[in-house]
Amino acid sequence: MVKDEDWNDGYILEGLDRLHIVMCNLSDHLIEHPAIVKAEASDVISHAIELLGTVYQTVGSLDD
Repeated sequence: MVKDEDWNDGYILEGLDRLHIVMCNLSDHLIEHPAIVKAEASDVISHAIELLGTVYQTVGSLDD
């Protein structure tokens, strides 16, 4: 748990940026990787991206 005295609103933007980077990396480098496709796991990667998208929306709403 982050204590109020340790909180900085800049963490929101930083968290959104890091989530975006991870989501892009999964999409750009993993979802169509031959090993992932052969393992028939692209849907799992897609689901992970969707879940991270939900986290992205949740973090973004902290600014409201």
